[in-house]
Amino acid sequence: MSRIDRFLVSDGLISKHGISGQWIGDRDISDHCPIWLIVSNSNWGPKPFRSINGWLEHPEFLSFVETSWKSFEVQGKKAYVLKEKFKLLKECLRKWNKEVFGFLDLNIETTVKELNDIEACWMGVDEIKGFVKNFFENNFKERWENRPNLNGVPFSSLSETDNLLLLAPFSIDEVREVIWSSDGNTCPGPDGFNFNFLKACWEIIKGDIMEFLHEFHCNATLPKAITASFLALIPKKDHPQVLSDYRPICLVSSLYKILSKVLAGRLKKVLGKLISKVQSAFLPNRQILDAVLVINELIDLAKRRKDKCLLFKVDFERANDSVNWNFLDYMMGRMGFADQWRKWMRACIFQSSMSVLINGSPSEDFRVGKGLRQGDPLSPFLFLIVAEGFMGLMRNAVDSNLFHGYKVNFFKSKLYGINLDVSFLLAASSFLHCEVDSIPFHFLDILNETEATSAHEMQELLVQIQPNSNNSDRRKWKPHATGLFSVRSAYETQLNQTHEEFLETATVDALKELWANNVPSKVCIFGWAKDLSMDAFKLYSIGISSTTFPSFW
Repeated sequence: MSRIDRFLVSDGLISKHGISGQWIGDRDISDHCPIWLIVSNSNWGPKPFRSINGWLEHPEFLSFVETSWKSFEVQGKKAYVLKEKFKLLKECLRKWNKEVFGFLDLNIETTVKELNDIEACWMGVDEIKGFVKNFFENNFKERWENRPNLNGVPFSSLSETDNLLLLAPFSIDEVREVIWSSDGNTCPGPDGFNFNFLKACWEIIKGDIMEFLHEFHCNATLPKAITASFLALIPKKDHPQVLSDYRPICLVSSLYKILSKVLAGRLKKVLGKLISKVQSAFLPNRQILDAVLVINELIDLAKRRKDKCLLFKVDFERANDSVNWNFLDYMMGRMGFADQWRKWMRACIFQSSMSVLINGSPSEDFRVGKGLRQGDPLSPFLFLIVAEGFMGLMRNAVDSNLFHGYKVNFFKSKLYGINLDVSFLLAASSFLHCEVDSIPFHFLDILNETEATSAHEMQELLVQIQPNSNNSDRRKWKPHATGLFSVRSAYETQLNQTHEEFLETATVDALKELWANNVPSKVCIFGWAKDLSMDAFKLYSIGISSTTFPSFW
């Protein structure tokens, strides 16, 4: 190690902060890389329990879980019993982990030094955790204001059959499918158990889980421990400087995620009837890129026609975090959701609490007063319901002639059909109030050398072609030396040259002479893929299509 790669520190610095290592930074202007001394061994508080996937590979793990689970005797409501059993199981697994994998904890404890006496020049751990907690608590606190209602704005409504589907009893197959279709390696929530654990221990705990779901189905209540969540801070950009540079993602408990996924799966099946087509995200048979494609076409049209165009891209600031719960409940009522379903949503969304994970340690929990949690399977679909209120206002504005979109002049429009029945075309034209017309040419298929083996066959084809005028043809084809009619022979005939001479002397003007003056240059397309190999054609960007037939009229 070079002398410039060393740090000179005092005993006081080591005793107060500890030295955990060095970190080599990126080289910038200098030809040397900066080296940082890492002294951040502060104790951020206890870490929450989390199940470890490595436990599942231990041969005695499942038998230990089964023995422990059956030994718990808890009385009360089913949700409370299940929550307490998981709590007791966590304590048993902590002890079992130390006995079986104790060396892991020992290595961590010997590596990380716990220091609690941070001097005044540094902000203490408790101060940082308190500041972060207050920041997000204010973000999720509802400020009550007078809000306009949407009375008089029409919305689509669910049918009785739709509500019966939403409120059907939970089945064990439905729950099992939700668990097995979920990624087992996602970060767990406050209960510490991920879906890999639930899959491995399904036969042991499935009875208690189903009793918990049946109780919720009847009572529409959830304990605080199940609706609680961790708020993980994911950087939005490199080198975040303030808390707004982080994206808050909620880590919900495994039991709540099971319930939420089941409800979200049902909601997704009926939501397409309620949500406008312009909302293209999260729903079956809709693609979030549909709107992008529409905008792309508009921009392309404006550029080609050289139209002046002003695009206004609107972004909702903290869209999910700003949702008002009363408005969400109001919209569900307007859309015909059953009272029982609305009670379920209040239990899942309106009674939640959060703790912010700061360097892996949770802050004090706080009550949430608004917003939809990013990470909750229900959130995307509930947000569509909220956004539909805005779409209703837009429709009202259009109906009131405050503004309008692009209008089609159906009186000058015509409807063409390809491989469609006449009855279907007539029905479509009646609906659109426009005329039906036919495409002014017949598709003659591709003419190739293997099909046109004689002048007689060519003559039969040419008889079917109807010219646009009664004038004589300006150009006629002559057969090639082989006796076949081909595009190459047509070119050579036009220029009175051999193929080799043509390739040497072909010019843009010569190519233009192949066509009548009244034919636009844009339709000068020859339809034989074999001419793709002719360099002179490539040079002058002659378009080649395998599905078109040239017209010399």
